[in-house]
Amino acid sequence: MTEPSPKPKSTRVSKVIMAPRQAVNQACLDPDAVAAWRAPVGMKGQMHVFDAR
Repeated sequence: MTEPSPKPKSTRVSKVIMAPRQAVNQACLDPDAVAAWRAPVGMKGQMHVFDAR
């Protein structure tokens, strides 16, 4: 048996978005926009609960 990893695994993904800050901010605060850009190509997303605090 292998020993469990002492550190939890995580994945970090980043992307440079060539858009004005205000447009990016608005896209992150709009549940429909988040559902649209979070889903992979060819799939649809649906936001069940959204709290932009």
